[in-house]
Amino acid sequence: MKRQPQVVYLGSAGDLFARIGETLTRGDLDCELVAAGDSDNGLASAERADLVIAPLPDESNREQLLATIRGRYPDSPLICVTPRLDAEQAVDLVRLGATDLVLDDHLERLVPAMSRLLGGATGISSPERLARELESLQQEFKAFCHSVSHDLRAPLTIIDGFSKAILEDCADQLDDQGRTYLERIRVASCRMSRLIEALLTLSRLNRAPFHPEETDVSAIARTIEQELRYLHPERTVSVSIADNMTALADRRQLRTVIEQLLKNAWKFSEKQPEARIEVGETTREGITVFFVRDNGAGFNMAYADNLFAPFQRMHRTEEFPGDGIGLALVQRIVHRHGGQIWAEAEVDRGATFYFTLQ
Repeated sequence: MKRQPQVVYLGSAGDLFARIGETLTRGDLDCELVAAGDSDNGLASAERADLVIAPLPDESNREQLLATIRGRYPDSPLICVTPRLDAEQAVDLVRLGATDLVLDDHLERLVPAMSRLLGGATGISSPERLARELESLQQEFKAFCHSVSHDLRAPLTIIDGFSKAILEDCADQLDDQGRTYLERIRVASCRMSRLIEALLTLSRLNRAPFHPEETDVSAIARTIEQELRYLHPERTVSVSIADNMTALADRRQLRTVIEQLLKNAWKFSEKQPEARIEVGETTREGITVFFVRDNGAGFNMAYADNLFAPFQRMHRTEEFPGDGIGLALVQRIVHRHGGQIWAEAEVDRGATFYFTLQ
């Protein structure tokens, strides 16, 4: 008989705790909900946590709180319950360690989220129920994507448009500081637009058609190399691409993988006086392994676990611009093909990304 999973609520047994308990009861979720208190002592009082629920009031120091939680429960899934949430806050919370996010006026989302995160430990095994929860999640996800695509983009477009209009039409009425403020507003709104587009790109992947076919990997790599040379004529980069590399893959998605890896190699090798990039293949245990290697900035392998997480970056934006979404997209495509991806690197001595497609 499976033990009852323990869910630790990091707060006192107040109104929100009671509402969460009622929600789980209505959802027939078989688990033990424990209130661990508001302090660090409360964190320590709950020795075991199959899942952690953390309420995040507006006034809380979120970064410090999540760091404390992750220090106490490094391997437990973490659901943050918050009164309000925008896209940028969501990105920050995920970056700080949240596994899922739920608004406190939509607690019904806890049941499918917890069922998914707790897996078989919950005792929920009805195929009909799982199908209903999956359908509910899909509908919520579609609504979320629609909201991100339309409701969030519209105000950003207005902010950017009016900021530009003020800069153009009222420039003589602004001092240097005023113009700087408006430029920073425009930069921030553009960055937010890019983050939204990145989220949508990730969300669309699993719904995209998937048509594996025999694909010329070498030809794809050479096409991308030509595009990079056209876009960056000032760069002198030695690129070596192995001949006759082929794979059974979705051609369009495989192109995204190679394009992202080649662009990264091109970008992170830009400070090398003699930049070198190699695209090739090898065999390990009878499986074809493709690789993209460069002699660029590299990274510290101590942080390799975060390499493919969305919005996780190994370098400061000031050094190498980017949104931190490319490798997450690459990993999802590789996994969709049934393959694996990993990397080897050394700071200032380059990186090699390996991937399989089976």
